[in-house]
Amino acid sequence: MNVKKVLGFGCLGLFLLIAGVSIFVLYKIGSSPLVEMYSTTVTVDEISDEEKEVLFVGMHHIGLETFYKNVQKEVIKAKKEGYVLFYEYVDYTNETDTTLLQKTRKLAGLVPSPENYAKMVAKINADSDDSEKLVAQNNALFLHQVNDKDFNIDLTPKEIINAYEKKYGVIQLSKIDKETPIDESIEETLPQEGFEAIILNLRNEHLAKAIEESKYPKILVLYGSAHKEGLLTDLQKLNPNWKQIETEELYN
Repeated sequence: MNVKKVLGFGCLGLFLLIAGVSIFVLYKIGSSPLVEMYSTTVTVDEISDEEKEVLFVGMHHIGLETFYKNVQKEVIKAKKEGYVLFYEYVDYTNETDTTLLQKTRKLAGLVPSPENYAKMVAKINADSDDSEKLVAQNNALFLHQVNDKDFNIDLTPKEIINAYEKKYGVIQLSKIDKETPIDESIEETLPQEGFEAIILNLRNEHLAKAIEESKYPKILVLYGSAHKEGLLTDLQKLNPNWKQIETEELYN
């Protein structure tokens, strides 16, 4: 499948984020991201500082229903073993600031709302011959399992844009940016260096700080797989005792 053709070049940044891979996998768009999205394997990385145990489950935010059901099984298992859940979710559902949404789209190519995720899934499925179709990640499958110790550890849309503008300057919107309906994608986006610095790196730092400061000794993390390496690096900056213990691949 030609994902560039299906989504349009301007959506590649967001697509790669949704797929759970680094933005710099651009030239591998025909293989790596799609292989991951059509996989049912759940990869669990155990990391520890000898006082806390963290299980990191690498997510891809568009995938097979079977994959998400497998993740749900791991959430239930971990919760029964005393883990709390930290999950990612930048909530655009109730965002009404049009300028903020336009700046977000300028950064990512598309506003990552549930409605736009659904459109992206439909486009991919329409161009696919696979019998099992893709679905968008639905956090409702993972929340309130066993107990309600579920914590959304992420930035707000406003925090993301503020952080970007503090580092790179105010995002300038063109006439096309302002006139294109907000539920549509755009082709001309900002440099991908800034996209990764904020969407990946800053959120890694935010997650690492939350883990390090948490009162809970056992934490299950559901985050895009692209965050795994950076998270461990940022944890080690805060506390050099953090190290990876093992990696387990389940439901192969």
